[in-house]
Amino acid sequence: MTHREHPFGTEYLDKLKGAGKLSRTIKKYLVYPKLGLEKTNRVLDFGCGDLTFLIYNTPLYTFEPTAYDINPEIEVISRDAQIPFYSDFSQINCSFDFIMCDNVLEHVGDWRDTFVDIGNCLDPAGTLVIGLPGLAGYATDETHKCFITEFDLTQIAALHGLVLKKKIYYPLNVAMFARIFQLYSRHILTYYIFTKENEK
Repeated sequence: MTHREHPFGTEYLDKLKGAGKLSRTIKKYLVYPKLGLEKTNRVLDFGCGDLTFLIYNTPLYTFEPTAYDINPEIEVISRDAQIPFYSDFSQINCSFDFIMCDNVLEHVGDWRDTFVDIGNCLDPAGTLVIGLPGLAGYATDETHKCFITEFDLTQIAALHGLVLKKKIYYPLNVAMFARIFQLYSRHILTYYIFTKENEK
């Protein structure tokens, strides 16, 4: 499966909409404020799902939001939220100084090619955030195609001039906690924040 195909449709979107309020609240107050969104002009949410990230952050900052997802049914939500939406990635022809890719790559069999697609849209001074589940989170979702390690991610990033700037752990931003409990809890996530080498 590539990021240009979508086998889940309405069923998967309904699953996203049903995500717990607690999870969304923790991301709002733990993850999002640490991303530097106040310094951004153009923001792309790659694999935007139900648009939670942009719907929450667009009113708080002055950036121009763009949403992309292979599920065209998200367009209804984007119209209501007044956020530009694309289901065809080839139609996005501008660069972004911030790209969020939250829990997306593990759903894509050719995730390295998708990473390149994302990187090609990143401004030279931009920031790329990749959110990935831990081992238990990967194993408990049948739509996941590949388990991506930190080594895998940093290797492909380095090939394209990106360096790991920092990591943020969810729901508790403590490295030791995340490393241990990602083996047992599907809720543990890691957000990897990359910038271009000349911006590190």
